[in-house]
Amino acid sequence: MDSPLPETDPESRKLQLAEMQARWIEEQTVYAVERTYTGWLRVGLGALAVAIGTHAILRTGPDGLAEKLAASSFLLVALIVFLFAHGHANRLVRMLEDSETLPAATRFTRLTPLFLLATAAVSALIWMF
Repeated sequence: MDSPLPETDPESRKLQLAEMQARWIEEQTVYAVERTYTGWLRVGLGALAVAIGTHAILRTGPDGLAEKLAASSFLLVALIVFLFAHGHANRLVRMLEDSETLPAATRFTRLTPLFLLATAAVSALIWMF
C-alpha cells in the first residue's frame, strides 16, 4: 500500500497526518464560508429582483410614489443583506488568518462592492423613472 507520506518514525508520521488533516479542515471551512456568502448574495439578489418587480407591477398614479417606496424597501433589504454577508464572511476569514489556503479564499468578498453599486444604480433608476 502506497502512502502519501514518506517513511518516518511513528511520532513524526502522526504529526504529518495531523497537519494534513488540519489543512483539509481549513479548506473545508473556507468552502463553507464561500457557500454561505454566496447564499446570502442570492437572498440579496432575490430582494433586488422583488424591488424591480414591485416597481414594474405597481405603477400607479402620475408620480408613482407608492411603488417607489415599496421598491425602495426591498432595495434597503438587499443592501442590508449584502453588507451582512460581507461582514459575516470577513469575520470568518479573519478567524482563519493563519491558514495557507486563505489568500485564495478572501477574493470572493471583493464582489460585495459590486453588488452594493448595482443596488444603488437600480435605486437611482427606480427614483428617476
